Amino acid sequence: MISAADPAPDATIDLLLKRGVERHLVSGGVVVVGNHSGILSVTARGRLDGEPEAPLLDERTIFDLASLTKVVATAPAVMKLLDQGKIKLSSPLARWFPEFRHSRHRKITILELLTHTSGLYDPPLRPSPFVRTLVRGAAAERGARARGGRFRYADINFILLAELVHRVSGKSLDVFCREQIYSPLGMRETMFSPPKGLADPLAPTIGLNNGSDF
Repeated sequence: MISAADPAPDATIDLLLKRGVERHLVSGGVVVVGNHSGILSVTARGRLDGEPEAPLLDERTIFDLASLTKVVATAPAVMKLLDQGKIKLSSPLARWFPEFRHSRHRKITILELLTHTSGLYDPPLRPSPFVRTLVRGAAAERGARARGGRFRYADINFILLAELVHRVSGKSLDVFCREQIYSPLGMRETMFSPPKGLADPLAPTIGLNNGSDF
């Protein structure tokens, strides 16, 4: 949590954010700049959403990280398992996924999933898909490109990595991250599925209602 004693807004950043709001490029935003010594500046402009009566943003606003979950949850969790010696980047996914053992994609490695070079395409994603259905679909996919080739961003890579964390650790991604990453770092307001008490200060992502659909 940023305290009231933190530095004032940087004039240049504040002007850029102000212009972005005035030109309707964004409804609002919060910019925190810091280094190893601490926070250097904090700037907040605009409102929670595009409605004129929406609450103003401030340094206490919590944002839905959406696809940034890949880099603040899934990737760090995979790196934690790597540090613990429980996985290797060169290991084939099929070691933990029997669904892939007889698949043409059985040699896909953890590293290829992390770097989006698995060659897999995204399957049709529904609002609440069963992970096992997505896993079976990826294993059976026939239109995929050759693994280890060009970078091709696909959500299925990190869906598989999130399930890898579950299968290796025995804990779901949210629980693993809370226990192994966020709590040790004192990140008390970084979480999955925030409780109702935090709903009001949450800035929504397109299609989501105040982060309640994490």
